[in-house]
Amino acid sequence: MALKYGQGKYGTFKYGRTPTGFQFKLQISDPDGAVTAILNNEIVSLDWQFKSYGGCGKFKCVLKRSFDDLSYITATNYKQIYDFQIWITAGAGETSTCYYDGYITSIRPSLTDAEQVIIDGVGYSNRLKDLIVHDGSGAPKEYTSTTISALVEDLITDFVLSETPITIGDIDTFTTAVTSIKFNDSVWDAIAKLAEITGAEWGVDRNLEFYFRAPSTSPTLRWFIGKDIGEIEDELDYTGIVNEVHVEGGDIDDGTGTGDTVPFRYVKSDQASIDAYGLRQKRISNSSVISASIAEQLATSYMDKHKDFVRNMSLTLPFNKSLIEETLPLTRVIIDDDQLPIKRKYGTFKYGTSGYKYSGNTHHRIDSISYSLKDASLDTYVELNYGKPDVTNRFEELQFNLEQQRQAAGV
Repeated sequence: MALKYGQGKYGTFKYGRTPTGFQFKLQISDPDGAVTAILNNEIVSLDWQFKSYGGCGKFKCVLKRSFDDLSYITATNYKQIYDFQIWITAGAGETSTCYYDGYITSIRPSLTDAEQVIIDGVGYSNRLKDLIVHDGSGAPKEYTSTTISALVEDLITDFVLSETPITIGDIDTFTTAVTSIKFNDSVWDAIAKLAEITGAEWGVDRNLEFYFRAPSTSPTLRWFIGKDIGEIEDELDYTGIVNEVHVEGGDIDDGTGTGDTVPFRYVKSDQASIDAYGLRQKRISNSSVISASIAEQLATSYMDKHKDFVRNMSLTLPFNKSLIEETLPLTRVIIDDDQLPIKRKYGTFKYGTSGYKYSGNTHHRIDSISYSLKDASLDTYVELNYGKPDVTNRFEELQFNLEQQRQAAGV
């Protein structure tokens, strides 16, 4: 259950009541941009997301109205998709800011416990799933002699701008060379593959601008347990640990003088990780690898990501009224206990040696942000570090570079 103002799980919160002047506006527009409705007085609940990949995510809105009343949220013949914006004024004297922009994907009249209309939708990055990369004839499109950044801009320019209200925002410079690459799927899948190679954050923001950004490595937010944070869950995930990698590469001469070949093989292990967690092995196949130096890089970059546990964290911010994703890429966050030690059951502390559970020095990566508006109160739920211990993508980039070398060699 969410904590209310003035109530804290670990003591007294910094703020005692809801800031005055907090207001919200839910605005519906037709495909031409004409505002059809402001639905503030009908809202039962409203939830929306922002993710490090994709930007504005899903939303769900429950309206208190007659179950057969679909006025102003779709066309009279139901054959139009309407835009959905959330505007918030965080406090007295502040300006109204657009916190979210998406479009409606589902309208569900409901006659259960009460008459309601439930609206679901998504952010505009989902339009990239509807558009296919092709060469004009329907065949796969090949890009040659370019860079990741130029390729991303070409994909958005060629396939997205003319079909959607999306515009091009910031695309950071990634110098990874692309010798040749083919796409035969959606624009979403193509962008996601390029983001995986570079480790980029990408999506469509609340201003309908597409962005492709290098992740931030510097924290600009510090949240205190017992002041800013209401509830917190911490997870140490040991399921993905790998501490010995077996690389199987391309064929090489078997050394017998007969001209026969054998697969190139290389083994790399991390003894400290083995001592800590036991032996955990993984086989990696890449036909471009035929030397120990390249195999060493590949194995090392993989184990750098997987030789230790993953620390995931989720928390609530009951007093947050700010737009955390106002500046992109998403900032790193520091969690601090503000000198309020939290003891375990048997009198020892869970992390560190300083006597505090959270040292205030660890930089956490924001994975997703969820906002919930109910009873004129805004709750914020944040997931940190989800699925990965860091944002380095050396392994994916190295794999991609090896594939580019293989194609350039014509093998």
